[in-house]
Amino acid sequence: MSTNDEIVEKLQTIVDKIKPDADIDIEQLRQMQSDLLDIQSQLQFERIDARKNKKWREAEKLRDAEQECTQALGTLQSAILRPILIGKNQDNLQEMRKILGEVKTAAKTQERIDFIIKSLSFLRRILT
Repeated sequence: MSTNDEIVEKLQTIVDKIKPDADIDIEQLRQMQSDLLDIQSQLQFERIDARKNKKWREAEKLRDAEQECTQALGTLQSAILRPILIGKNQDNLQEMRKILGEVKTAAKTQERIDFIIKSLSFLRRILT
C-alpha cells in the first residue's frame, strides 16, 4: 500500500468520526492531533521523495497538502487549548454537512492528494 493510500485511510477515519451535529471532546481532539502529526510527517516524506524523483507537479501538490495539514494542526491546537467543548454553530451545520459530502465525494472521484487537501481543509473548518 502506498503512503498516499495510508494518508487517505487515516483522513477518512478522522472524517468518518465527525458528526456535524455532535460535540467533539478534548480526547477526540488529542487523537486527531496525533493522527495529523503522523500525516504531516508522511506528507513531508512523500514531498521529498517526489522532488528526488523530479515529479515537480506532485511535489507542489504535496506541499499544498502539507501546508493545509499545518494549518489544520494550528486550528486543532487552539481548539485543544480552549477549556470548553467545541459546539457546532447551528447556522453552519448545513454547510458542514455539504462540505463533508464533498470530502467523501472527493475520496471517490479525485486524485488522492486532492482528497487529502479537501479533508484537511474540512477539519480546519469544522474546528473553527
